[in-house]
Amino acid sequence: MKSSEHELLLPPVEEENICLPLSVNAVSKYWNIDLPLPEAIEIAKKYSNVNGSILIEGIELAERHGLGSLILHSSISELKIGDKKSEKSNRLCFVSERLNIQRKPDEAVQSLKNAIDLDNKNSTAFALLGGILNEQGSPECVKYYEKSIAINDRCYLAYRGLGNYYLKNKQHDNAEQYYTKAIQINPTRFGPIYKNRGLARLEQKKTREARQDFENYLKHTPNAKDKQSILQAISEL
Repeated sequence: MKSSEHELLLPPVEEENICLPLSVNAVSKYWNIDLPLPEAIEIAKKYSNVNGSILIEGIELAERHGLGSLILHSSISELKIGDKKSEKSNRLCFVSERLNIQRKPDEAVQSLKNAIDLDNKNSTAFALLGGILNEQGSPECVKYYEKSIAINDRCYLAYRGLGNYYLKNKQHDNAEQYYTKAIQINPTRFGPIYKNRGLARLEQKKTREARQDFENYLKHTPNAKDKQSILQAISEL
């Protein structure tokens, strides 16, 4: 017997803020709770020049106004059983992202190490820890990315992170390899990855492939600040 399919119809949401992401706002409205946008706007003042959403702020805002949450990587059947250690580990990953944005890398690293202590199969925690170490220029990042991939061989963040590490260290063949694996997992997740792979390919004299990557970069990132310089580079290839 096939299991029945369920569809959750969420109400439309017009207002969005980096500290009140669309996903959190829509779910709260489904439960007839209107989260205060002015509160989210006030919180967002702490994050000037930040792109994207700070999901943990939205989650904590929802919790302050009567909603509960679980942060899990799981199937529906696993969700019914529940795993408090896994939930706490995943929450610490979101907390670490906020700490890193707040320029508190040491605290962010500790948060991720705590997440790993709680759940040593948390691929995301290993990938995020690798990311912070990569930002610091530490070769230690490689082992954390590789551990993430050993747990989950479709971890986009780990493959992209390894690509970034090898590109910075001028190991262009390795950079191309890992960027390609990330793109195979999700070709539309992050437009700038095409520019990075294009640079790695250009250094290897793979002109045709580099040109295609630069074109894909502009396709997926149409408002790129370096659009004109990329167009100039394409015309010269």
